[in-house]
Formats: sequence, structure tokens, C-alpha cells
Amino acid sequence: MSDKLRELIPSLKNKYYFNYGGQGPLPKPSLNAIMRSWEIIQEIGPFTNDIWPFIFQEIIKTKTILSNSLGVNSKNIALTENVSEGIVLPLWGLKLKEGD
Repeated sequence: MSDKLRELIPSLKNKYYFNYGGQGPLPKPSLNAIMRSWEIIQEIGPFTNDIWPFIFQEIIKTKTILSNSLGVNSKNIALTENVSEGIVLPLWGLKLKEGD
């Protein structure tokens, strides 16, 4: 990990992180963006239909940033809530039969 990125992650100032499959440490800009989004969600109302245009716009922006960074089409990026969901979703598209 570059020193520049490490500086953005407060929890790595005095330690090394080895991924154990759970939530890892976040860079400060990511944490700030998450907090800003939650503030907007609280203003709009998290349980109203008015929230969906904001959520969809955030998904589009996130996929665009990732696609530009990775050099891939944003349509080829799938965002999931967690690793388990990311593994299971492709399996749902397979035509499995008993015994597979």
C-alpha cells in the first residue's frame, strides 16, 4: 500500500492490516462521503419514496468512478452489500438441477 493511501486511513497510522474477510479500515475521504450521504438520507427521510432518486444517483456516480479507475464499462460493475451476496447472486443466474 502506498504511503499516500496509508496516510488517508487513520487506523493504519501505527499498525498493519491483514484482510480477514470483514470490514476493513476506510480512508478518511470514504468515511466522510459515507457520513455526508447519511446526512442527506436523514434530511430526505430514509423511509420515503423520495430517497430512491438520491440512492440511484449515488450508485451511478460510484460505478462511474470505479469504471474510470479500472478502465471498464460501468455496466460491467455490480455493487453488492457484502461478499456473501456477491458470491450468491451469480449462482442465481445458473440453471442448476438436483444433484449439481
